[in-house]
Amino acid sequence: MIGIALALAAAMETAPTPTEIAKLQEGRILESLASPTRSPGRSIVEFAPTIETRNVVCDAQVSSAEYVCRFESRTKAFTARTFGPWEQRSERVTRDSRGHWRFEPTKGSQR
Repeated sequence: MIGIALALAAAMETAPTPTEIAKLQEGRILESLASPTRSPGRSIVEFAPTIETRNVVCDAQVSSAEYVCRFESRTKAFTARTFGPWEQRSERVTRDSRGHWRFEPTKGSQR
């Protein structure tokens, strides 16, 4: 039991991975396109865009649970043949009460 608690504590102190940042970015973009369904707490996105991220760098802040992450992101609309331009982003990333990462836009970040 103590080993599990130590493993969880160690995981809480590590920076978000590039995959986690990509998932946060996808969630942010898809959330605005989602339509509610008849099932509570569920949504659907028709004709979802493709979202890519690259060059993820996260720097720890004063609190070990806060990071400023810089990365590039681009999207391709469902019907488009090519991606849009890469956009530079800078986001503050923190953990919520359940231990999941979330974006909190920093001053000057693009939305």
